Amino acid sequence: MSEINTAKTAQEQLTKAHEKYMHAVNHRDTAVQIARQAGVSATELATHLGLSRQQVHKILKTETKQ
Repeated sequence: MSEINTAKTAQEQLTKAHEKYMHAVNHRDTAVQIARQAGVSATELATHLGLSRQQVHKILKTETKQ
């Protein structure tokens, strides 16, 4: 039974970590959108965030749909 409790605890930790990750992604995506609206280029955003320009454009496209 302790193995089940251990697995359940691990699953709860993963769920919490995933929620924090999704919050961070949403925060980043919003910041990217705001920066782009302020005139920061996709290339500059990509460089500073360690992303490709394509990733930045995907973020911008996703944010526009919401």
